[in-house]
Amino acid sequence: MLIMLCLTALTLVTPLPAVSQETETSPNESLLKEVRALRQRVAELELIEARLSRLEAMLLADMSAGEQHPVSDAIAVSAEPPTDYEVALADQSIQERIQVSGVVEAEAGYLKDFSDEQASDIVGATVAIAIEANLSADTVAVVSFLYEEDDTPFEVDEAFISHASGNSTWTIGQIYLPFGTYETAMLNDPLTLEIAETRETALLWQYQRGGLGLEAYGFNGDTDIDGRDTIQN
Repeated sequence: MLIMLCLTALTLVTPLPAVSQETETSPNESLLKEVRALRQRVAELELIEARLSRLEAMLLADMSAGEQHPVSDAIAVSAEPPTDYEVALADQSIQERIQVSGVVEAEAGYLKDFSDEQASDIVGATVAIAIEANLSADTVAVVSFLYEEDDTPFEVDEAFISHASGNSTWTIGQIYLPFGTYETAMLNDPLTLEIAETRETALLWQYQRGGLGLEAYGFNGDTDIDGRDTIQN
């Protein structure tokens, strides 16, 4: 007889008491709204100033090379308004740009066979920590750590940088390659996942448009063909 127990952490969310919408706005609340609006405007101006600085450097470099750009083009580039995400990102502190998440799983087992032999154990099945940092509106960096008792020592599980450009996303670093689907509801990983799951340091390209999705990747494998240590896809 085998009994497996899986302990799962639950997060309880206590609803806040309802606040009547008829409550008059206090002077402090009005002042707070004005401060937030001013901070947003300052963030917009800082983004525009950064773009103007880059444009100035580009124009100076072109002038040194003997090239010229129409003034109208320069004004059009500098006057491009920042996106809402860029404004929100510029208004965030370093702590707000970084997200930390994790999971802890424990398993308890009890075994009794037909000869009345008994055994029991408690295992720290999984300890995982992930750190995600928004570097810009289109770029994110992720580092995750994993520990599995009697299976995986504490190590860097994934470490990569992703950059989105239109419908395409480029990812480079140590990742799990998109080869197969490994969703499972079992407590322990099935054999198909253990065998086929592949983690490599690779370059991954993803394309998504409507219902169409494409993925391609390349990495330097462990097997060398004809003595050549080159990247294969």
